[in-house]
Amino acid sequence: MGCIACHGLTGEGNGPVAFSLKPPPRDFTRDPFKAGESVEQVFATITNGLPNTPMAPFAKITTDDQRWALAYYVLSFRPHK
Repeated sequence: MGCIACHGLTGEGNGPVAFSLKPPPRDFTRDPFKAGESVEQVFATITNGLPNTPMAPFAKITTDDQRWALAYYVLSFRPHK
């Protein structure tokens, strides 16, 4: 999966290709999520991508279980309240 290329190892949106993307990749540690911050909304973003952004859909190259796990992982970068 290509998440690290854009979002980086630490989820801060600083992957090796991040500099070339417009809009830049989301910093999972602090940026608001465009399509919502619930696990269901993050899962939908991973599954369907985001129109008019470099965020591609991952439905055809991952399983549902992998995308659910990834949605929870993405949210684990958020500061705990």
